[in-house]
Amino acid sequence: MNLDCYNHYPAPIEYEPNSMRKALKLVLKHLREKDLILPEAHLHKIQEIEFNLVDDSTIIELHRDYMDDPTPTDVITFHHGEVFVSYDTALLESAERKILLAQELYRYHVHGLLHLAGYDDLTTIDHTTMHKLQEELILKFYGR
Repeated sequence: MNLDCYNHYPAPIEYEPNSMRKALKLVLKHLREKDLILPEAHLHKIQEIEFNLVDDSTIIELHRDYMDDPTPTDVITFHHGEVFVSYDTALLESAERKILLAQELYRYHVHGLLHLAGYDDLTTIDHTTMHKLQEELILKFYGR
């Protein structure tokens, strides 16, 4: 499976697409090896995953156009393998949580990958399951 990361942020920022791609490939390999990709997952149907780092105006436009919600969000994942990650939201959240921006961006990328692996966060139970796995993956693979 092809996995790529692109920086579409309209200003110069610190973001290393190659490092992010390598880290996400480790997560994807782990999900496969541990049989953590759910049967209904879109990952079974796609050949490519594309992560796009964007600004809030782009994420708001996507959120409004595809989910009828005109507010910013952290991650939007499309079933065909496109994932959009908001740099602006990560910047705010990382400052609020007092963690590195790179870690928050990694969290958003992993979150998008988990959506493609069949996980959802719409109900309390699903959110708890997905969040637990997400944080376990971050602890295991962040910084490798």
